[in-house]
Amino acid sequence: FLTASVKKEDIVNAFRLGAADYISMPFNTQELYARINTHLDLQRHKHDAAKEKEISNSIIETAQTIILFLDTEGKIIKFNNYFEEISGYVLDEVKGKDWFSTFIPEPDSDKIRELFKKSVNNIHAKGNINPILTKAGNLRYIEWYDKTFKNAAGNVIGIIATGIDITEKRHIQEEIKTTKRYLENMVHTINDCLIVIGPD
Repeated sequence: FLTASVKKEDIVNAFRLGAADYISMPFNTQELYARINTHLDLQRHKHDAAKEKEISNSIIETAQTIILFLDTEGKIIKFNNYFEEISGYVLDEVKGKDWFSTFIPEPDSDKIRELFKKSVNNIHAKGNINPILTKAGNLRYIEWYDKTFKNAAGNVIGIIATGIDITEKRHIQEEIKTTKRYLENMVHTINDCLIVIGPD
């Protein structure tokens, strides 16, 4: 607002109406230019921040890895499209719900909750593997990495976790182990059946 009025109520009303600044006349030209440049800089920073946020959201939504945000109590804040595909849930179905009682099978939930509490206290999980329960009732094995995220005051407000679905890899490893055991048993069986004939 650029005005001749210097009344306190006019100034208050101007800001209530959305004014970014209030300059009363007569004004100093250099001050006016300085204020204009300040507001132009603020608009540029706001635009840059919006672009950065857009890029970050694009990365989160297109990443072929799980990206999960939990608050300090373990409630679901956000997860990406990839996790929706794996879990069968859309975010709106479970947003605000307890992560552990919703996705972690009963035998593992207490242990994983304790690991989460350590993560909130900056003891991060690196490569921890645990199953999650999908909407269809299937188990998917996820390898997790996490980090705290903080507000402007530096206080921890939640955890961001990335997860790799290793279910298929785990199945392959189990098949290899099963095949190895089968072959070892065959070798033992053959050795037991061998008849060694010595010289007369």
